[in-house]
Amino acid sequence: MGWSRKHAVYGERYNPEKHRRPVPGSRPDRDAGETSGIADNTRELAFAAVLVLVGIAALYPALHHRGSSLSSEIKAAKSTPLNMKNWVNFTLLESHRVAHNTRIFRFELDPKASLGLQPISHILVRGEVVNRRGRLEKITRSYVPVSDLGATGYFDLLIKILPDGMLSQRIARLNPGDSLEMRGPVVELPYKANMKTHLGMIAGDIGITHMVQLIKAIVLNPNDYTQVSLIYENESPEDILLKEELDKLSRAYPNFKVFYTVNIAGREWEGGVGHITAEMIYKALPHPSPNTLVLVAGPSTFMDRVCGRKDQERYSGQVLGLLKQLGYKKEHVYKF
Repeated sequence: MGWSRKHAVYGERYNPEKHRRPVPGSRPDRDAGETSGIADNTRELAFAAVLVLVGIAALYPALHHRGSSLSSEIKAAKSTPLNMKNWVNFTLLESHRVAHNTRIFRFELDPKASLGLQPISHILVRGEVVNRRGRLEKITRSYVPVSDLGATGYFDLLIKILPDGMLSQRIARLNPGDSLEMRGPVVELPYKANMKTHLGMIAGDIGITHMVQLIKAIVLNPNDYTQVSLIYENESPEDILLKEELDKLSRAYPNFKVFYTVNIAGREWEGGVGHITAEMIYKALPHPSPNTLVLVAGPSTFMDRVCGRKDQERYSGQVLGLLKQLGYKKEHVYKF
């Protein structure tokens, strides 16, 4: 279903009172713990690995698999330069700025090698920094590669350079030829081609990394017919990350559509203005049903507004915010 057709179906004006209850077609609330993922990047790897196993077991019953050609699905390579047990050094090839505080860092692989990731996965990155007590310390964060999963010879990390981000500041000082320790991958959402007929995506700021990885996996697979609709919120048009690439994918693949909204818009801006609203979601994304799933990723305050944060056990938990107003339940939503 294309963007224009979706508006024809969902295009009636949003009425908060009418749509406060679950949309017809949604199913009763399921037992807790059906969707899970890894959010805390500073935990021990062993704990993270356990959570991944628990997440896969908990999520699988909630996702409806329609079946697909095994030969066409993106799977982790049998031989990958990444290692879950040991840290591996990867050399920086180059970096370039995509926003005033965000850069893409390209790391080297053997010419015929790829990371061998399956969507949606992140990798752990470790670097030595000087902590607030003036002592050397190795800290770890997770980043989602945004290059094509089948790309050979390199992989890209999109990283926001935060003023108080000790590791991101350390990475920003890397020069071509310098190396960085990494290990993984860690699967956050085990995706199978055609497991849903329509995926909705809501991203804020750097949360786009999760979405881009999966969008590419879907549209570049000729046997995956999943419809994907993305709403992407940023502060200004200049802050929209990977916009050129997203627009190119939207033009090239009819099963992917994107809608942007910004808080500060210029005269020539043609997208949405302001924070994401219930009406935007209602018009642009699939309604809750057994054949749809909405993925959400972004900063904490963004998550509070849209769907609520993950609970303390790191499961997606109850749906709050805008998605609750529109009748989505926990089986309809996955939080990163």
